Amino acid sequence: MKLGLLVKVAPFALAAFALLHGFGDGLASEGGIGLTNVAGRAGDCVAPTRQAACATLFDGSGILFPGGPAIERSLTVTWHGNGHAASALGLYVANFTSHDPRSQPGCTAADPADRLDLSVSQDGTVLYTGSLSELARDHGSAPDTLLAHGDSGLFKIAVSLDRAAGNGYMGCVSTADLVWTASQ
Repeated sequence: MKLGLLVKVAPFALAAFALLHGFGDGLASEGGIGLTNVAGRAGDCVAPTRQAACATLFDGSGILFPGGPAIERSLTVTWHGNGHAASALGLYVANFTSHDPRSQPGCTAADPADRLDLSVSQDGTVLYTGSLSELARDHGSAPDTLLAHGDSGLFKIAVSLDRAAGNGYMGCVSTADLVWTASQ
């Protein structure tokens, strides 16, 4: 008997964080990054938030199935730097877990995030396409930051489940934090 793929939720929790070392508490007065989640969902940040999670972008409530449509979220990242432009703005992945303990028992894939296709764009320009595992491997620390353009932008992050994901990927939970950085 040949079993088809189960159409179940393959949650993906991803939070947006601002990591700001050496900046004061005032957002505009002393510089820093402001995050505004503009996904149009309950719990979005409508005013710039700094040095903390703005809002969970992907909370696992969306349904992903192999070859299905991507779930897309967006957020605005803006440098507020005392009249000085940021010399570099970017993001990297922290606290990455491909096979989170919250995964359902049917999740048997060793690296479920290798089939989570991810796309990151800024103001319509694609900055990254690949899997979540690849993003964590290639941009998993501050020195390996994925560079953005300028010092602000509307970032869209799309996640989909690769068509090649089999039954072992169903019910899997992968987690990661996007850490936004800026330097002057």
